[in-house]
Amino acid sequence: MASRNLISKSKVSSVTKQFSVTLIILCSLVELARADDYLGTYLGKFNSYSHQVNGDVYTIDEFTFLIKNFFYDGLSQDAFFWAGSSIRPSNKGFIIPSEDGRTNRLQRYTNRDITIRMPDDRRITSIRWLSIWDIRGSKNLGDIIIPEGFEPPTPKKISEFSRLAHDVRSETVTLINSRSIGIQQLYYDGLGKSTFFYVGIGPQPNPAGTKVPDETGALEPLGKYEGEDIVLELPGNLTIFDIDWLAIYDTIEQESYGSVIIPSHLSVPPSLVSIIKYESRLPQCEQLHRDIQLNWEIFGPQITFELVARINTNDYIGFGISGSDNSSQMIGADVSISYLEAHLGFTFDYNITDRHPCVNVINNEFKGVCPDTKVGGVENYQIHTYTRENGLTKITFRRNLINTGDEGDKVFKTIGSTYVIWAVGRLNKFKEPRYHHMYSKGDVKLEFGRKVIKNCFQFTVPSHDPTLNANDAAFSRQQAAALTASAVVQPERKSNFFTGNSNLVAGSKQQEAVIPFYNTPTWGQPVMLNKSATTFYARLGHPGVQKGYMQMTGEGSAGLVWYINGLMSPIIHVQRGKTYTFRVEGGNTFDKTYRFYHPFYITDDPYGGYLLQNTTQRNNQKVLAGLQFEKAPGSPTKPANGKPQLAKQPQMIGKPAPTSMGRLCAWLPESINDIRKAETHQSFAQFRAKLNYNCLPGQPGIVQWTPNMSTPDVVYYQSYTQRNMGWKIIVRDDTDAE
Repeated sequence: MASRNLISKSKVSSVTKQFSVTLIILCSLVELARADDYLGTYLGKFNSYSHQVNGDVYTIDEFTFLIKNFFYDGLSQDAFFWAGSSIRPSNKGFIIPSEDGRTNRLQRYTNRDITIRMPDDRRITSIRWLSIWDIRGSKNLGDIIIPEGFEPPTPKKISEFSRLAHDVRSETVTLINSRSIGIQQLYYDGLGKSTFFYVGIGPQPNPAGTKVPDETGALEPLGKYEGEDIVLELPGNLTIFDIDWLAIYDTIEQESYGSVIIPSHLSVPPSLVSIIKYESRLPQCEQLHRDIQLNWEIFGPQITFELVARINTNDYIGFGISGSDNSSQMIGADVSISYLEAHLGFTFDYNITDRHPCVNVINNEFKGVCPDTKVGGVENYQIHTYTRENGLTKITFRRNLINTGDEGDKVFKTIGSTYVIWAVGRLNKFKEPRYHHMYSKGDVKLEFGRKVIKNCFQFTVPSHDPTLNANDAAFSRQQAAALTASAVVQPERKSNFFTGNSNLVAGSKQQEAVIPFYNTPTWGQPVMLNKSATTFYARLGHPGVQKGYMQMTGEGSAGLVWYINGLMSPIIHVQRGKTYTFRVEGGNTFDKTYRFYHPFYITDDPYGGYLLQNTTQRNNQKVLAGLQFEKAPGSPTKPANGKPQLAKQPQMIGKPAPTSMGRLCAWLPESINDIRKAETHQSFAQFRAKLNYNCLPGQPGIVQWTPNMSTPDVVYYQSYTQRNMGWKIIVRDDTDAE
């Protein structure tokens, strides 16, 4: 019998426990790797008979093999991964697809690590051997035998949270793999002072534990949970073999509100994440998010920062001092916006006066998220180094500690705490920061002048990351999907998002849905089922953080997007020669910020925001509906009433005037906690059911449009006042009608 090397935890054990562990080690049939390189259940090495077949074989769940350092010379005429249930390898078997899911003849492998999955949801327990088999020559090139009674790693259901305080409770807690913990139907009232998911060693939760990012990766105090199914990923190189408990723990009160014990010696699937090791040369480090580190150093009159983040190549990172001395607040904040473009790095000084992109409200007075250079300030950050390596964006820059003289600049204090904010969002074509999809959701305080502390952990690349092997990613999704929980989509709520009052819509129906224990990368493009519709309702709504507008269009939003007939920025199909009516409810009250003032128009420009465009940009597009233009100076006549004559398209001459202002109707979250949970919803329907829908008094604006033979095949519906709020209209000939 093979020995089993079980993972030891750094904890004090009794003599009895040590004796029990010894018995387990002596009596086990298979070997488990150490926690820091746990790969599943080890079956052994391939028995090699020909063509230099070699490799170590593990099972990582009921369906999947991991082959480490696999070698095969690729010279056999017709070789495949082959499995069967006979006593020995033979022609009576079936092909297992290769690591890329194909059933082609095997090519050369040189010490590669691969995963292969059983076809048709067959289980490893249904076979007795795995081989490299030449079908044409009926020849076994190498094999490994599956032991009788073998049990592959499987997710383990362990218990539920104890119920100690703050309404903490749950249903089953599941160890999905060596780094992932699923919690079904989690409740917590959100009223703790400084409450986090916490793990550690010992018989019960204690202050010496470690914070675990929440299901979104955030490290701020927990908000409210109302029967939600979530998955937690242990940070850095931590695994379930290193911990004894998981708790909802208040670090100020040093009190556990509920916890669950993690049993020892469980055979669970390994987590095939990659750990990216990085340590900055700067002495101070604070983990802002699972995927973001802030490093810094104070030297003389200057402070140097290094932001390190696992973000998209066209994302920005924002960091700076809060607009409030008592909390982390966006309005009034003094921040840096950093990003990479091709092989260059940039850091710019920004001032935030409102929750929308920078706009010229009147006479060159700019409001919103604006560069200092637009609000009367100067650029005060100096960029030093910038690089992107192993999926990490790293940007180093510095600034003076003292106030630089700009009205919006704040002081980096060397004594005491400073409230800060941070955010990650998408840049648009014009390198303007769009709505953030990752951000500080609670108060974040830092002591810039503190004693040196490295309060960070290693980055990890999750299994669904596109940089991973596609088969590994597919395996992890299938592994997680094996554990699902039923959840009820809440009925649509109708509320006044200006006062916060809410009530259920009469007659709303609840729909059943299955929520798997993993986050899908996108909700998918909303589909308008009635492609023959000729009337559309254009209202405003929340963009849905990462799974919504940004994933559907590839563009960051302005914080609001068009909802057409209740769907988030769907693709609209129209037919040439038909007249279409858009009932626009995007706000008709001009408040000098344009936050809720969005006239609707149709154009061939994919970005929109006609008000923000310069003359060159306007001249390079067609406006098809929703705007009219004053006649150019020197026009022949003027009406008797003295009002300017308006000319319809295509004559885009003179001052533009929107024709489609209507009352404001919008789907918006009731609280910041609802935004925080957006990523946990598995569909747009679930997300929208959590939003509050409300309309202000008034009438809709009306836009009527008849596409003709000169209309491009693809045009866009947009907002007049902000970029990136709409999406495509597909224009068909009448002969294409379905």
